[in-house]
Amino acid sequence: MVTPVWDASLFLESFCERRGASFLDEPMNLATNLVFLLACLMLARRVVQLRGEGCAVPFSVQALIASIGAVAISSAVFHMSALRWAGVSDAMAVRLFAMAFAACYMRWLLNWPWLWVAVVIPALLSVALVVPGALPLSRLYGAAPLLPGALGLVLFAAILAQRGDPAWRVIAAAAASFAVAMVFHRADRPLCELVPTGTHFLWHLFSGIAAYLMASAVLERAVQRQQRPPSQQLAPVVA
Repeated sequence: MVTPVWDASLFLESFCERRGASFLDEPMNLATNLVFLLACLMLARRVVQLRGEGCAVPFSVQALIASIGAVAISSAVFHMSALRWAGVSDAMAVRLFAMAFAACYMRWLLNWPWLWVAVVIPALLSVALVVPGALPLSRLYGAAPLLPGALGLVLFAAILAQRGDPAWRVIAAAAASFAVAMVFHRADRPLCELVPTGTHFLWHLFSGIAAYLMASAVLERAVQRQQRPPSQQLAPVVA
């Protein structure tokens, strides 16, 4: 028997805070999606400010910022409904942001041409989707699907640090915030008896901070590169 996509019982046990299938059964998990929305609005405000100063903001960076708003909306819908299609939408929005950031990182922080980015992104996506399921850690409270993002941020920060790029500190801070977020993401169900509200809302908080830092670093560097003459651009570096 195929379970219909509108069956909320699929996710009734997914989060500690959810006790039923009502519309507002996860108030903390729902409210903390405002962190992503706030991050999106703050970045959008910065874009408007930069445009007012005569700076050009690349479309790719604007799309990255918009993807944070998509995460906020899709996650809010999921925590309001606990439906299968909403869960899929939530997961896809997060992956979209991750791939958009990786692309912008390579283009604007490493100064790779878009052709190189287009070649590497499918490989990164394959690693993110295939490798976690093959790892023994995939049985550790389902932590493996989050590992590519965490390890990727550490690697991205290390590459920038090796190049002497001060932006490594922002990416490293994002990696640290995401690592804390991972802990709270996986602790939600195991600590349910000790923490009645669960800890998933703290996943929203710290991953939202990470998303803001990641997009902010890309935005500022992309604008800087747009203002420099070609002779002053850094040569592309292959990690």
